[in-house]
Amino acid sequence: MAELTFDVRGLTLDEFYQQAVYKVAHTSFWPNENQPKTFYIGSPRSFWFARIYPKKDDILRIEFTFQRGFFNQHRIERPTIL
Repeated sequence: MAELTFDVRGLTLDEFYQQAVYKVAHTSFWPNENQPKTFYIGSPRSFWFARIYPKKDDILRIEFTFQRGFFNQHRIERPTIL
C-alpha cells in the first residue's frame, strides 16, 4: 500500500465535490451530505481510493491510497529511485 497526500489552497470541499461527483462512480460523505466533513471517492476495498477534507479554512487536503492490486494491475513491482 502507498499513500500520496497533498494540500490545495483556494479550493473548498463544495467546489471539489461539484467537479468530482460527475466524473466518478462511487462517492460518499462522512458524516452526511448535508454536513460534509470528508468526501470519499471509491472505497478502502478498491485498488485505489481518495479522501478529501478541509485541513484548515483555506486548505483542502487530498489523500490517495493505492492498494497492492493497483500496483499489480500496472505491473509496478517496486518504486523507482531517481
